[in-house]
Amino acid sequence: MVARARLLFAVGLPIIAIGVGWWVYQDARKRGHDELALWIGFVIAGLFLAGSVPGLVALAIADGSAIQGFPTALRVVPGIAAFVVYLRFR
Repeated sequence: MVARARLLFAVGLPIIAIGVGWWVYQDARKRGHDELALWIGFVIAGLFLAGSVPGLVALAIADGSAIQGFPTALRVVPGIAAFVVYLRFR
C-alpha cells in the first residue's frame, strides 16, 4: 500500500506541476501577456518541479522520514507561493 502511494505521488506531482504551468501559460496569453506567458508558466512549473524532485528522490531511496531530511511536503512551497503570487497579480 505504501509503495502504491509513493508511486502515485511520484507520477502525480510532476504531472500536476506541468498542468499548473500550462494553465498559467494559457491564462497569461489570454490576458495579453504573450511575450512573458511562456516564461511565467515555465518558472511556476519549474519551481514546483525543483521543489518536488529532491523529495521524490528521497522517497524512492529512503524509508524513514528522518533519513529524507527536509520534509517532503514543504518542498513544493516555492511553487505554491509563485502560483499564488501569479493569481494575485494577474
